[in-house]
Amino acid sequence: MEAPAVRAAKAALWTTGSHHDKARRLYRHGLKTVLNWAIHRDIFIKEAAEMRAEFEKNRYAVDGATLLVQGITKLKKFEHPNPYIIPTEYGGSKWQRNVPLHEKAELVLDYGKEHPDY
Repeated sequence: MEAPAVRAAKAALWTTGSHHDKARRLYRHGLKTVLNWAIHRDIFIKEAAEMRAEFEKNRYAVDGATLLVQGITKLKKFEHPNPYIIPTEYGGSKWQRNVPLHEKAELVLDYGKEHPDY
């Protein structure tokens, strides 16, 4: 379940900004999707290079708006069913977790001179 603010942000992702901004977002989300599917770094680098070559091939295309729509539909088609979520981000396992400090934890301000033996 997503928060209403997250749903609104996702809806505005492809409707706001210039064409350049939308293409940049598409590329970035494409890289994240490739990273979700390719668990080994060498596979990810190869797939990312192929995706970058496809973006470069269409960089100066006249029908940029239709290519953008095709890219968004392709991105949604290849979306991972269980994407990687950073633990401290929304939806992560550590989201809004405030672990209390240990009762013996203290702040030392003398930077290594706390022992008189040194």
